[in-house]
Amino acid sequence: MSKLEELIEGLCPKGVEYKSVGSMITRIREKGKIHPTIKQVYVVSKTLGIVRSEDFHENEIHSEDTSNYTVIRHGMFAYNPSRLNIGSLGVLTLDTPGLVSPMYVVFTIDESKIIKEYLLYNLRSSLVKNKIDSLKEEGARFRFDFERWDKINIPVPPLPVQREIVRILDNFTNLTAELTAELAARKTQYEYYLNYFINENVRESDEYIKLGELFDFRNGLNKGKDFFGKGTPIIRYTDVYNKRFLHKEDITALVECNERELEALQVSRGDVLFTRTSETAEEVGFSSVMLDDMDNCVFNGFTIKATPKTDKLLPNYCAYCFSTIAFRDYVTRRCTFTTRASLTGKTLSEFLLVVPSIANQKRIVSILDRFYSLCNDIYTGLPAEIEARQKQYEYYRDKLLTFKELS
Repeated sequence: MSKLEELIEGLCPKGVEYKSVGSMITRIREKGKIHPTIKQVYVVSKTLGIVRSEDFHENEIHSEDTSNYTVIRHGMFAYNPSRLNIGSLGVLTLDTPGLVSPMYVVFTIDESKIIKEYLLYNLRSSLVKNKIDSLKEEGARFRFDFERWDKINIPVPPLPVQREIVRILDNFTNLTAELTAELAARKTQYEYYLNYFINENVRESDEYIKLGELFDFRNGLNKGKDFFGKGTPIIRYTDVYNKRFLHKEDITALVECNERELEALQVSRGDVLFTRTSETAEEVGFSSVMLDDMDNCVFNGFTIKATPKTDKLLPNYCAYCFSTIAFRDYVTRRCTFTTRASLTGKTLSEFLLVVPSIANQKRIVSILDRFYSLCNDIYTGLPAEIEARQKQYEYYRDKLLTFKELS
């Protein structure tokens, strides 16, 4: 018998009392104007919980006047009533008191009844998420007001049982956090070797060649929405933006095109596609290479196709050599901008690329392939391991938070 089972058998053998969340929490309305010395501003992230605004990856900008902001202290909870359905809720674990935007609701808990970590696990469980969704305020936008917590009941076992459940679930979340940190470290390592092997570790035998000598460039197909949904496979902007390698099974969109368009815009193995236009310069020039032989396939007008004119570059090498810092810097500096950022084949043709021997390209690809798979493969890489651990955690979380109700 596990420690948890022993605790349940000894402390609540006949079941567990279910209580409303509202009965165990108290709303905090303390405002910043009465605490002028409190300057730290926090934000609530759906993935990171409550973090300092300056550390938030989305760089959320807060008002200079924080007098109407709500004070939050260590151990208090905050959530966004309009984003609770996507997990915008957390508890402040830092010791420094701070302020959160008036859009957030802040509350404290009755620690004689419930442990904050145990409550947080419950509020993120599938059962409570579904209940929140069913109780949301009707209207154009989601909203979950504080009073609605009275309508959500959760199991509240004795505190020793709560602590043991928290300990078990913490082990799962800590493992996921370790794997996530490992993935971040591996991505940094991959980026280092990508730039080192392609731009820094240059050999005397390597050539410097302009892309215009290596590729022919052409813009893609523009069609009205009525032409899409049937016909010939077409590579979309998002296919190019999201994937460094393209295979036949990745191309799921269809478009009607005539023989002239198909002949002019045919995509073949070894072709490199670049995103041509976007709202920002940082999103143009992303590349993807076709690695399969295609019977019939065209590409959309928001991308540029680069068709090889020589055999100096391996297709797999092209998937990496246009992802370097040097190439990204060139693209963002040279693209034009009117209402949108835009890239042309002429601009691409002027880029000076380091071209190693085919043997050295194969060596570089073999090294980078291992890093890329480890960082991106959804079946065998770290993302697959993280997803598996997350599913395992969610399964045991919901299982451990389910009790026979005390009659």
